[in-house]
Amino acid sequence: MPERAFLTETWDDDWFHGLSRDQRYLFIYLWTNGRCNQAGFYHINLATMAFETKFTEEELPRLLRSLSPKVEWYPEHNYVWVKNFIKWQAKSPKFLIAVARCLKNVRNNGLAREIINYNLREHSISIPYEEGAGMVSIGYQYPIDTSLTPIPSISGPDADTGNSAGKEDRVRGRGKPPNRPAGAVIETAGESGSSETHEGKIGLATVTAEESGLLEFLKSLEGWRFAGADDLVWLREFRQDWPDFSLLLAKACRDYHSGRVKPKHKGIWKKRFHVWMNHDRQFKEERSGKIGGREHHSRPVRAYEWDENPEGADFST
Repeated sequence: MPERAFLTETWDDDWFHGLSRDQRYLFIYLWTNGRCNQAGFYHINLATMAFETKFTEEELPRLLRSLSPKVEWYPEHNYVWVKNFIKWQAKSPKFLIAVARCLKNVRNNGLAREIINYNLREHSISIPYEEGAGMVSIGYQYPIDTSLTPIPSISGPDADTGNSAGKEDRVRGRGKPPNRPAGAVIETAGESGSSETHEGKIGLATVTAEESGLLEFLKSLEGWRFAGADDLVWLREFRQDWPDFSLLLAKACRDYHSGRVKPKHKGIWKKRFHVWMNHDRQFKEERSGKIGGREHHSRPVRAYEWDENPEGADFST
């Protein structure tokens, strides 16, 4: 069941205070019903709304128009747009890619462009998408290095396709990664010719040489089922939090845990890397003589002298 963030501050909003009981009920319904997607822009007809809300089809047009400018209704296309929906959701790279996927299905590119421009202008939210011929294609929001190499791919029984990432590829607090059908292509700001499709496998995205080395390393870890573009999204997101994360530190973390219980899934490795980088940062702060703005004179403790949470814990959620 999808989760939708609906702020308690809504009840303190002056605009919301001015709504009638029916308007409030309909506004909350449009925000929380099962057809509302990550973009807050979705297809729904009057018959469905009438059945689920118990309003009549004759009442709904007036109520829908009365919710403008917070909600826009497009009767000619049966679309509803909850305009500030994205603003109050988790805006991780994976979530914004999911938003772009929702807009890909919009038949009217003018409406999709209006949503893109509104979120950029009003909320400084950049949705990673590019217009194509009659549809919307997904692109990356990250800057791309000039020296580019393709994501390493794998084949055979260990290859992940479709939804195989599942539970093990979730990041705590960030939800499930967007599903990608087999053969789907993710294009970046690089040359379109640099993307290609592998049968039964996610398409390639351009990456830097350093990212390519890290992805090859992740693929070699026991228990890490390589998922191509999903792993690239996780790696870039992780390095936003930990810019010092490098192949050298990743190998040091692996070597420290050699001989321990073998991980059953990549969630354990993700937790190990997080703990390792946190301890590495603390060590650097101690070595510099300051923690929390105060002088600190205790013996420096290296990351490998710390222990992580007990083995066997399930870090996949």
